[in-house]
Amino acid sequence: MFNAQGFSTRGLSKYLGILALIGVLSFIGCGGGAAPVSQDNGGDSGGPKFNSPPPSSNVQIKIGDSPSERVVTLKLKLVAIQATPTSGDKVSLLSAATTVEVTHLAASNQLVAETTMPQGTYNKLLITTSSATVTYLDATTNAPVEKTFSGNLASTISFNPALKISSGGNILNLDVDVSKTVKLDLTKGTVTLNAPVFKVSVSGVASGAQQPQSGAVEHISGQVSSASGSAFTIKDGQSGLPLTFGTDGNTVFVGTSIKSMSGLIVDVAAKSLADGTLVATEVDNVNTSSGVSAEGLISGYTEWGYLNVIMQDGSGSGMTDAMLGSNLALGMDENTSFSFDSSAVDLAGLPFTFDVNSIVPGQRVEVDSIDAMQADPEGQNAGFVTAATIELQKQTLSGAVSNYVNNGDGTASFDLVLSSDGNSYLSASNPGVTSVEIHTSSKTALQGVSGDLSGKAVFVRGFLFYVDPSALSAVRSQNLKAYIGGGQSSSPYFAMAASQISQ
Repeated sequence: MFNAQGFSTRGLSKYLGILALIGVLSFIGCGGGAAPVSQDNGGDSGGPKFNSPPPSSNVQIKIGDSPSERVVTLKLKLVAIQATPTSGDKVSLLSAATTVEVTHLAASNQLVAETTMPQGTYNKLLITTSSATVTYLDATTNAPVEKTFSGNLASTISFNPALKISSGGNILNLDVDVSKTVKLDLTKGTVTLNAPVFKVSVSGVASGAQQPQSGAVEHISGQVSSASGSAFTIKDGQSGLPLTFGTDGNTVFVGTSIKSMSGLIVDVAAKSLADGTLVATEVDNVNTSSGVSAEGLISGYTEWGYLNVIMQDGSGSGMTDAMLGSNLALGMDENTSFSFDSSAVDLAGLPFTFDVNSIVPGQRVEVDSIDAMQADPEGQNAGFVTAATIELQKQTLSGAVSNYVNNGDGTASFDLVLSSDGNSYLSASNPGVTSVEIHTSSKTALQGVSGDLSGKAVFVRGFLFYVDPSALSAVRSQNLKAYIGGGQSSSPYFAMAASQISQ
């Protein structure tokens, strides 16, 4: 049957159905109904993305210390560091448990791990330690006393305002407040441990001159686990974690090269690029894998006349993290050489030396031996080495500024009056020493201090020298004539070439 236009009734129904379908499709295409799934995936072909995570940035985790000088080592085993963002899931920052000694990092810090974190804001940090070892100098004998604490301790740090991880490189600085973490009663000879107290801050990578808190790696030691192309990785002697460094045409290699360094124990200084990656500025070959390198504070002498070193870091054959905080008997012979990094400070006009006649208790040193760690022949210490080389290391002293003199040529000098309450390890190791002569130069970094420092309480970091006063009679302060004893001059004293001063 056909209608007036010649269409059959069945054909008309089919035609109307097609028109209806076209209308529905047009409605959807014009935005009606449910919104379509977005296919915008940043230009890749991986399909649609839902709630894409924020981009991540490189983060260096560094640890430091606010000094408590009578406590000469605080060894912490860190088992977890977790950051809680203002939105989202917690972020774990440690790939494995690690042991660190913090007191030798007073007024400085050291790289312990490299990681990444999602960019954004964080309102909390949880740091968990499973054990701690404290070594302090006894108030009566001045001998080192070691005490170990076990059991998990959790330190929660809340941020207000929130901590921000930005694009580019970030430095996460964890400073341990030793005086609030370790409660030492010198009168009773007791020591108690609180959950470690941390001061946490984040800084970007400095574009110009870098300090440890803004991108520089001042000194780190470890064994090279791999080296290829222009990069190498070390197993950090202190933390045991892998740390990777790039090299470039300005990297100085001493006694090694990128092709020959695998397995060696090396000292590394480095800078950070804008993205937080590290480029070595100097790599020093200090030992082979069969030798040992140990760092620590000289505290006195053993019964057989060896120097006693309280170990704070180390790498190599026979060296374990269990030895940190314990005593090393240090032997020397006619082949032992002595050095320090004179490029790190300005010693112009200052005849400071470091040799067999000027190595004394109170100084911090790195000891390198071509042999593995040996058993102590006296049976009293964690180990024994005969040093092939001994290198003076930077350390930090605290006190009050007196007799400040600005020389008008970019240099200055003053007396750092040490604590009189028995808390100075230098005074404890050298009875009669009450102050140290400090010398600054244009290389000295001033953090939070400026101008005439007279009367201010400060931390001074640098190289500590034992000085024959006849060599510095023109600048020597009379109150520094402290008789230490032994076969030295009747009035030797200590002086420090400062690399950093802070409050």
